[in-house]
Amino acid sequence: MPFSLARAVRWGVIGGVALSLTLLVKVAIAFARGSLGGAPMSELFRDAAIMLSIGFVCGFVACAVTGLHRFGMAGDAVAGVVVMVLFFTMCMLVFDPALLFQRFRAGALPMYAMGTVLGAVAGAWFGRDFRKENEGEMDLDGFWKVIESARMARTPDERDWSSSGRNRHGSRMLVIEAVIGI
Repeated sequence: MPFSLARAVRWGVIGGVALSLTLLVKVAIAFARGSLGGAPMSELFRDAAIMLSIGFVCGFVACAVTGLHRFGMAGDAVAGVVVMVLFFTMCMLVFDPALLFQRFRAGALPMYAMGTVLGAVAGAWFGRDFRKENEGEMDLDGFWKVIESARMARTPDERDWSSSGRNRHGSRMLVIEAVIGI
């Protein structure tokens, strides 16, 4: 699949929102427990904005390296390593630059080793799923077409339910139908 700037921006937005929401949920839980540790709220929102930016860049790069899928599982693993190392590097640059310079051996090196292993495993795993979905050319545009076709089918008979409890789009469609209430 050729590189598309619009698609890369969508992946970036998804990555940024995911990281920001994760941080904001953790902040909300800490706030409810009264364990914020005296951190000013402006600093927490600044960190959320930073995480949004880091997530956007990682999502954008993850989309940009999808061309490595043509090399199979090895390409997926390399793509995962690239994104994880990029994520760790940006976090270290923003939150503790000394890890990259003065404390590299004790700080950044173990993180990079862990990121390499996790990135390779996650890249191979998610890449395999990504290839399975794209065998049927189902990217986000195809996803929205599936949603629209399910909305148009108003009765259970029109939804083409099988005896296994799944419709023609598989179990993911059941989750989507439950979430959006169609």
